[in-house]
Amino acid sequence: MFDGPILPLTLKIGMPILIGSIMQFCYALVDTIFISRIDPSSTAIISGTGLMFPLFFIFMAISQSLSIGVASLVGRLVGANDRENSRHIMPSAAAISFSIGIPALVGGYLFAHHFLHTLAGSQLSEEAIGYGLRFFNYFLPGLSIMLVGSVFIGILQGEGHTSTIARAMVISTALNIILDPILIFGFKMGVAGAGLATSISILSSATLMFIAFLRDKSSFPLSFNILRSRWNIITEIIRIGFPSFLSMGALAISFMVLNKIVSAIDQTSMNAWTLVGRMDQIVLIPSFAVAGAALTMIAQNYGRRNYHRIGKIYRRAVLFGMIMVGAAAIVYASTAPFFFRLFSDVKEVVSLATLQVRALSFSFVGLCVAIVSASAFQALG
Repeated sequence: MFDGPILPLTLKIGMPILIGSIMQFCYALVDTIFISRIDPSSTAIISGTGLMFPLFFIFMAISQSLSIGVASLVGRLVGANDRENSRHIMPSAAAISFSIGIPALVGGYLFAHHFLHTLAGSQLSEEAIGYGLRFFNYFLPGLSIMLVGSVFIGILQGEGHTSTIARAMVISTALNIILDPILIFGFKMGVAGAGLATSISILSSATLMFIAFLRDKSSFPLSFNILRSRWNIITEIIRIGFPSFLSMGALAISFMVLNKIVSAIDQTSMNAWTLVGRMDQIVLIPSFAVAGAALTMIAQNYGRRNYHRIGKIYRRAVLFGMIMVGAAAIVYASTAPFFFRLFSDVKEVVSLATLQVRALSFSFVGLCVAIVSASAFQALG
């Protein structure tokens, strides 16, 4: 961690993150395929469930911001060998996740119907909104559980135990793939079955990481006793994570606005827009892996006051990430016309989705630089 070649260490820490991110993409891929197979000729199903994407992104923003704040602090504590503050990390992070997750769960169920109609454009049918609401009712519990899982992810990533995170994601994704057809078609739950499968898979991921802590896979003690939380640790986690939340939160708001604009054009456009929004992650996967590895490496070296190594880690991470994202964008853009036929039998939907991919996918090379750079600043605090 503190000397020697940088690229092999980046691969060692980043590869499990890459695998975990690929598994998350496989979840989105398979979930979308099964939902679209309910009625391949319908534009209402994908359009309706697509209304949930901004909400999912907001929860992702909160979860990722929490895990980033925790990982940055944990990495610096590990580098500095600070055992006193280490005992209070999990209770403090848990206090944050509970204070957000519980009100969000209650508020979500109280205002779901109004929220969906606010997001829907004038050309989106009541049928599509109904699909979105049924999906939401079973999807929301998983989003709240995601916040608890982000506490585990942050601690494990800060320590460099990314393989434990990857194993949990692989198993939970496999479970989601198995449950999707069973609940959607076997139990005839339709889109509600997809939402329930997602919630169960998120719960399984959090449970597996909880078991890892019970088995002492982490040097940080397992404790959800929020009475042992410390205000200075809570504020530090929020201080590091909040700028990331503002960045992702701004994206979530833009998605809400764009959803409303696109769905006001027609339902076919909304169908294509939703598909691309769920699939674009495939190009960004290398960015998240490299950025996650860089965060751990930079944070621990900063805690050890090993400053000369930090610049080398950053430069190699940016270059490596750009090369990987560029390669992914080439594959994505060239295969788009064939890829999107998996989700729709409507030719116009496939055509619009392909056009969007080819217009935007190569810009993600620049976004990779931003993601890795943000992780470097977060690691430094």
